[in-house]
Amino acid sequence: MPNIAALDPNEAQAFTEQARWLHAFHDRRSEVIGQRAANLLGFTGVITALMPAVIGLGKDHVRYTLPIKITAVSELILLVVTAAMCLRVLALRRSSIQNDPQLRVQWDRYNHGGLRGLVQAQIAHSFLGGDPKFDPVARCKAEADSRAKAYKSAIWLLVAALAASSIFAAQIFLQQA
Repeated sequence: MPNIAALDPNEAQAFTEQARWLHAFHDRRSEVIGQRAANLLGFTGVITALMPAVIGLGKDHVRYTLPIKITAVSELILLVVTAAMCLRVLALRRSSIQNDPQLRVQWDRYNHGGLRGLVQAQIAHSFLGGDPKFDPVARCKAEADSRAKAYKSAIWLLVAALAASSIFAAQIFLQQA
């Protein structure tokens, strides 16, 4: 821990406010990604649920050749993997709050007559000091980045599934022509 006694409380306040803003920004970003993933999961579920009905409607009129079967199975696999990636985004949500054990120790010291005038600096340090793996701002950003990466993968998988669906429909239309 740095020499907190040498820190100016007013300057520490500026660092704390910026750290809180960054934490809130990444937390909101992570939340929005989660909402989008939930919507994408619903859309993927609807498409997946409709596949058997579409295939069933065509059973008397369509010859399900090997290429059509491969395309349908590919689409289904891509939809299932898309759903799995959406679930991964939703499952990644963790709490990233200020280091509460450290804050409790600081409170206990303060409550028992510890150093006065350094509270703001200690709070700034709890947001920004120490190992980046444990500071709440870095953890919140890392979580948002991880969720964004999984969501981006889900989007690309859905695009591939929709392309397979288009190929599936085109094969059936060509067969009927």
